[in-house]
Amino acid sequence: MKFWEFNIIIQLVIIMLNKFNWAILGCGNIANDFAREMNKMGGKVYSVANHTYEKAVAFAQKYGIEKVYENIEDIFIDKNVDIVYIATPHNKHIEYIIKALENGKHVLCEKAITLIWEGLKYLNKTKKLP
Repeated sequence: MKFWEFNIIIQLVIIMLNKFNWAILGCGNIANDFAREMNKMGGKVYSVANHTYEKAVAFAQKYGIEKVYENIEDIFIDKNVDIVYIATPHNKHIEYIIKALENGKHVLCEKAITLIWEGLKYLNKTKKLP
């Protein structure tokens, strides 16, 4: 890849980060890494939710995130959220992916998407994934 091609890709990623409102679900180590890098690249983390509300509030203050949900379910119905980044324990991934997709959100999920093969088959069948 030539330098100018790489530079165009980086510019497109930065545009994408600024154009969409990202929501982070989960406040563990990997979510901290994600939020820190989003801030460095000029991305817009709009909101955060966590099982423990107080931890979400501290996370939001640390990264300058404007909205914190008291109820995790609210992240999926917020009309201002474009993309949900799922950084919760593995056993909750498939449940949250499905809820986000059902509410018209784009999803970026930490590995593993699911702990059981049947969960991925269900997701593929019901959500028409490519």
